[in-house]
Amino acid sequence: MNLSMMNKILKPLKDRVAMMLAKGLLESVSDEKAMQLIKLSMYEGEVQEDIEHVHSYGLSSNCPSDGGEVVVGCIGGNRDSTIALAVGNSKYRVRNLKSGEVVLYSKFGQKILLKEDGSIEISPASGKDTILTSNLQVQGTISCDDDISSSGDVKAGIISLKSHVHDGTSILPTVGGVVGTNAGLT
Repeated sequence: MNLSMMNKILKPLKDRVAMMLAKGLLESVSDEKAMQLIKLSMYEGEVQEDIEHVHSYGLSSNCPSDGGEVVVGCIGGNRDSTIALAVGNSKYRVRNLKSGEVVLYSKFGQKILLKEDGSIEISPASGKDTILTSNLQVQGTISCDDDISSSGDVKAGIISLKSHVHDGTSILPTVGGVVGTNAGLT
């Protein structure tokens, strides 16, 4: 068997291997079904629609299509069996992370950064609040550089900020709203 004949025999296999991975541009995202579906454009006007985007467990996203990039796998090199392996948009990617750092972010400016020193930085978009919709338990010290406000009561042990009384110079301890009780203070 000569080289020409070998190339002719291997060409279909070579073509299928070459078609197994491709890169494209994200055109749109449909996020209503159990499996997210995307539309993308690839080589020289090739458009693929209803391509399943496989997400990692516990993380879901809806990538903005304004400049989004897609890496797809084509099972067996067949373009009719295409799945999206990675979908991203470098326009919004957080840059300059240190080695080992991880960040969760959105195009709206929020981010949660797992920092190299072991701390976690939670940053809402500029001018927005960080909202916790459940009870918060803190084991450790809380420090604050600004005012703290509450629409409910704040307690230190059994002492309530709403019901303890000041006489202008000292705190008059209370228990259950009754002024002058010891409240465990000596």
